[in-house]
Amino acid sequence: MKSFLLILTFVFAFSANALILNNYSNVRDIKGTVTYNDKVFIKVYSAAGVAKGSVVFLDTSADDGMTVTTATNAALKPLCMVAETISALGIGKCQIYGYTDALLFEPTTTAVVNEPVYHSSSIAGYSSAISSGSVAAYNVPIGTFLDASAATASIEAFLDF
Repeated sequence: MKSFLLILTFVFAFSANALILNNYSNVRDIKGTVTYNDKVFIKVYSAAGVAKGSVVFLDTSADDGMTVTTATNAALKPLCMVAETISALGIGKCQIYGYTDALLFEPTTTAVVNEPVYHSSSIAGYSSAISSGSVAAYNVPIGTFLDASAATASIEAFLDF
């Protein structure tokens, strides 16, 4: 009877470990490829359409809390990054948290790994790095660069709007 209880205890103990191993977080497969599962999206509306990877702001003229626009106004805080191209008069996914490899980056600054991401004040819809000492009070970081770049491109970043 003791050995039966001991075996039963081991069965439940090892089964519990199998239950804990879920696929809700970032995982690395046997080949070393990382899958990023921790992402948060919201749905937004665009009257004019907007490209994937664009940093967007709430459209203050629409006053509905859902319509977005691209802007270069440094006084505005970005809302999210468009996760899929949104056609004119369309609704689409916009990422507010997590890993992305599609963030649009403009080349007037140089992205450095582990440095903050800001919205561009020169190209609407793009992200940018800001050289030290030039960050104004209204420039709120929207994430962290996971890639280095000095060219216009889509870049890897961890977003946290």
